[in-house]
Amino acid sequence: MTPTQKTMRTPITLGLLCLALTSPAQSPGDFVISEYMANPAGAPDEQGEYIEVYNRTDFPLSLQGCTLHDGSATMVTIDEFVLVPGKSFAVLGRSAVPDAAFYFPSSPPPFNLNNFGGDQIQLICNGKIIAQTFYTNGQLEGVAMELTDVNSQAAGITVESAYQAATASFQYIGYAQDNLGSPAQSGNTMLPVALTAFSARAVAGEVALKWATATELNNDYFAIEHSTDGRAFSEIGRVQGQGTTQAPQAYYFSAPLPRPGLHFYRLRQADFDGQLAYYGPVQVQVAQSEPAQLSAYPTFATTQVHLQWGSPAPEGSTLLLTGLNGCINKQLTVPSGSKSMAFGLQGLPRGSYAAVLRTPDRQQAARFFIID
Repeated sequence: MTPTQKTMRTPITLGLLCLALTSPAQSPGDFVISEYMANPAGAPDEQGEYIEVYNRTDFPLSLQGCTLHDGSATMVTIDEFVLVPGKSFAVLGRSAVPDAAFYFPSSPPPFNLNNFGGDQIQLICNGKIIAQTFYTNGQLEGVAMELTDVNSQAAGITVESAYQAATASFQYIGYAQDNLGSPAQSGNTMLPVALTAFSARAVAGEVALKWATATELNNDYFAIEHSTDGRAFSEIGRVQGQGTTQAPQAYYFSAPLPRPGLHFYRLRQADFDGQLAYYGPVQVQVAQSEPAQLSAYPTFATTQVHLQWGSPAPEGSTLLLTGLNGCINKQLTVPSGSKSMAFGLQGLPRGSYAAVLRTPDRQQAARFFIID
């Protein structure tokens, strides 16, 4: 079965004005070699070879000035401004490669990947080896090798056993023959949690939070966090993740309806090894509601009185039970989003009482009587 394909954000080629806004790769492991095609089918090597790299950081990184080296020490310099967004792919290749962020110059001849026997691939930036891999076996014609997990690296070095043959098909520009590979896409490469949607909406006494992922890698759980100012967040619940999967997943969480005003929600995603990632925040405007008139029944009660109101109670609401003298006999916290509650009347003398519903913005009362 062909694996689910996920189109990644396209690397950006910009002018020199963008240089001040970005930084080049600085540390080994900022990038990994996520895919390579050494022996294309249909297209000749000098038009079909490519290297795909993956930016493992959360920030856009520039490849301008970096060099690609093969095992024979020949190299090609990336002499254009190529900006790779965080957690994204970029393809560096020859003229017939689709979706390449940088095309190798035809002269002088750039480095070449061996079809038979082994070779080495190095990405060097600022004099440091940022990403590196090697292979010892001959390469199947028309089949790219894909890294199975972008985290299976040590200081940017990925071993030969971390790659597997691609299974998705693509075509070179100007050539009809299918090859196996996924340039600029995830293919069989397992990525960290890739969120595709995240929304929050106040509906029917709750805030409904929905989000979706395209792929997940070692995903332990999502923690849902809430804030009233967009800066200080607190956890309000958790949803279990799906571990490692390439199948799309959909999630839902019902949060208590907060008091009227602007509210912020974000996701804190945790891997099994404790690594964290944050998504959002998204905003929700909770409107001022006009609750229906508070009612108490039965009007003449003995052991219990039921209280009902039409609109969901906002966070911070309370119910009070007072006598004719105005003293508070009982007080209960109203669950956010609820529309009714019951008061136990044990121990209270007979007489006239008032049930008072207090919300952050208003107060209502309903009269009832306790009888023998």
